[in-house]
Amino acid sequence: MSSRPLQVGVIGAGRVFQRLYGPAIDRIPGLQLVAVADPASDARERAGASIASYASSDDLIQARFCDAVIVLSPGQMHAAHAELALAEGIPVLLEKPSAATPVELEDWPAAWRQLVSPARPRRYWPRYLALRRDLPKGATFGLVLQTSPAAWGSGHEVSPTDDLLPHLIDLAEWLSRSAVQAISGTAAGDHGAGHLRLVDGRAIAWKVGHPDNYEEYVTAGTRQYRLDTISIRERLVARLHGTPPADLLGVIRMLRLWERRLRGEAPPGLPGFETAARETLFREQIRSDMGT
Repeated sequence: MSSRPLQVGVIGAGRVFQRLYGPAIDRIPGLQLVAVADPASDARERAGASIASYASSDDLIQARFCDAVIVLSPGQMHAAHAELALAEGIPVLLEKPSAATPVELEDWPAAWRQLVSPARPRRYWPRYLALRRDLPKGATFGLVLQTSPAAWGSGHEVSPTDDLLPHLIDLAEWLSRSAVQAISGTAAGDHGAGHLRLVDGRAIAWKVGHPDNYEEYVTAGTRQYRLDTISIRERLVARLHGTPPADLLGVIRMLRLWERRLRGEAPPGLPGFETAARETLFREQIRSDMGT
């Protein structure tokens, strides 16, 4: 591809697009938002008058002017919407969950798999980047992520394992520099907990939930690294330098790497299809173990 801005289409122009992906794309000179698809007319209108809008994701793909597509639609539709683009040879950045079940990904040909980049922006948050540098090699740790979907204005019913477990599986691999080999867990209501077994033998404790309060932290030995609190000093530094909040900054850093991949590079730290396949398989296993 040339050095011109890459034309990007977005399927799903809801809250995640409006708060994170839209502002992030605006901050990256090499990417240009040109089209959105969403059945909700108000969501399409908020994308801006200069952006082509479609009520149907199929219409956006068939318009054939996007260099790449970001899939941000409701999770149960992710695989189907990705397939629309992949069938036309269009690269896809795929938000979590990558698919509802492993069956949806099993028959994807090799050419499609090479075009998929799972969107896992949490690994690019400043504190996770720092923690990855600081954790001793071979350390065993635990991951806790509990959020309220209502805080995001989500109108979709989603289990915490579908909503949050993909993040924790990715963070376990990112922080440990190892791959997850197996998963175990139990659930009660809107909570789940268990262990991830890495290929190097380590067991990483995990916990997800949808309580009213937000909690996100990593435990390693006797230390607890919190991601859900920001010190006064950090706030002052961010304000002084005009730094975006961590969640937006994570998306910006991820999109910069994705742009490099779209231009034919192989940037380190950007997950591929195998990440999506493992995450989907492990979520299916947890649902089976939990009887859900």
